[in-house]
Amino acid sequence: MADTGAALAEATAQGAVGPAFAQLKYGIARRAMAEGDAYGPLFADGTLALQASDVFEGGILATGWMPQRKIGADVGGIRERILAVYPQVARVAGEFGVTPAALGIAFCLANPATANVLFGASRVAQLEDNHAALALARDYGAEVRAALADCRVDHAVRPDGTW
Repeated sequence: MADTGAALAEATAQGAVGPAFAQLKYGIARRAMAEGDAYGPLFADGTLALQASDVFEGGILATGWMPQRKIGADVGGIRERILAVYPQVARVAGEFGVTPAALGIAFCLANPATANVLFGASRVAQLEDNHAALALARDYGAEVRAALADCRVDHAVRPDGTW
């Protein structure tokens, strides 16, 4: 938070446009940075918006499989815990009639701080499926977030993102 505050202050001092958003790992399983003391106040007061990245955790929360390819850093070594919540994610997705990927995007979009969600799609069908997240977030955002409340696994993350 100190670095972000310093960047914002320096931009103001120079009459420059400061950062408008923070790109953070954010999603069903990882919420500490975006919803915690480090960035939460900046999002709440509108100083910054959230760009949610790694929402599928390298595909784990979209498929229930641990990827064999290299994916982003496993800060805190929590991938096994993330994999363990996948059955609940899949169940909740089924209850809403969407895929786990669409549910993950909707979860992020239902947070008022979220400006956009980064996701990958290698087929048109994936893009169309992910598009379903827009309606889900609009119509059932609060219910989606409530149904996934127990899926957060990064409780031990400190405000600076370390363990």
